[in-house]
Amino acid sequence: MNQNERQRASPAGAWPHYSGDFIRRRYDRLAPIYPLFEILFALPWGIRARAVRRLGLRPGDRVLEVGCGTGRNFPHLVPAVGGTGHVYGVDWSPGMLEIARKRCARNKWENVTLLLRHAVEYSLPETVNGVLFSPVTASFHRTAKLCNEHGVGYVQVAPWL
Repeated sequence: MNQNERQRASPAGAWPHYSGDFIRRRYDRLAPIYPLFEILFALPWGIRARAVRRLGLRPGDRVLEVGCGTGRNFPHLVPAVGGTGHVYGVDWSPGMLEIARKRCARNKWENVTLLLRHAVEYSLPETVNGVLFSPVTASFHRTAKLCNEHGVGYVQVAPWL
């Protein structure tokens, strides 16, 4: 990382000592091996399914996943909202979203919309019934505030769930 990258802050103060371009490149490089982090961080078995269940989604609901990455939560989100519902996935890494797109195509999930956006700078075309997000520090406060303002339940995928 060069001095110029350290001096430019990423959007909305996320990771203030690194540029947004640096962060995006980092996640693009990690995308192909991202599942290994579940092992490295000892992610508890079933945590993704538990997080989705806690949202209380029903068929026809719309759900947003902030920091969707490679789409590892989609196998739980898509069935939760059913064929008449919709899943929105927001991520800032084109590399992560490319893997998520392939996952959606492989599974024939037509009710998933992927959006290349920073976690603190996104908007959706419709209201959602629930929000799921991984530990993306930059987005937590904004997401929680929006959910609270609109009465939408949210769950963070974290080992302490």
